[in-house]
Amino acid sequence: QGVIDVSEHNGTIDWAKVKANGVQGAIIRLGFAWGDRMDYQAKRNIAECKRLGIPFGIYWYSYAYEASQAAREAETLVSQLRQLGVSPSDLSYPVFYDLESGWTWSGHTPPTSTSVYQSIVNAWWQRVQAAGYSNLSVYSYASYLNGPLNTSDIHSKTHWAASYGAHVGFNFGAGLRGWQYWSSGSVPGISGPVDLNAFANEEPAGASPKSLGAVRIDIPEGNYYLMSAYSGKAMDIAWASTQNLAAAELWQYSGNNNQIF
Repeated sequence: QGVIDVSEHNGTIDWAKVKANGVQGAIIRLGFAWGDRMDYQAKRNIAECKRLGIPFGIYWYSYAYEASQAAREAETLVSQLRQLGVSPSDLSYPVFYDLESGWTWSGHTPPTSTSVYQSIVNAWWQRVQAAGYSNLSVYSYASYLNGPLNTSDIHSKTHWAASYGAHVGFNFGAGLRGWQYWSSGSVPGISGPVDLNAFANEEPAGASPKSLGAVRIDIPEGNYYLMSAYSGKAMDIAWASTQNLAAAELWQYSGNNNQIF
């Protein structure tokens, strides 16, 4: 599915136009840190997605540098979800815990220790889950997941990763997989750039292949690479031919014009 993630920074969104132009889901920022400060557009964004039947999830931007702050973030998140009347059954996508490195406050900076981050995730996860919201996930960018967030438990909880290149650069576990592949997308109904994501569910191991039949999958108009499951291989038009019936082949990814579709 083609999914966008949005916050107050995207302004007042025309959700009917967004839906009409192929967006199939949204991840909405509810807030950040702890306290009463809710994202200024969260209430409206959630209400509009409910009204128009747009599947949505929630993300919470963390400023925690230790487990006690993570617990307070969880409590604020749950309080705001209940304030807006968002029940677990309303959420088609998880509640995501957004862990990043680009913040400072009152002399504090993000942790660098994997063990500290593990305690932060545990504290947040336990409190949100205890409140009845069991569909949870971690979000971060691939380089951070492979750095300070590099624990097997955090990785198993991560179902959304950002990487603005030809590959996600992160090995997802089973289940939901979300790739934030571009931060400067253009969607009618939204002024300015918006994050674009591709979400899918992994088939269980051993499942029989299923035909898509007449199912239509819409993706935003743009330039794409068709990447293979074979590492580093992409669909390539031999010799960059523009002739009908030109040979297509798997070739080492180069980013050249003969691999752009």
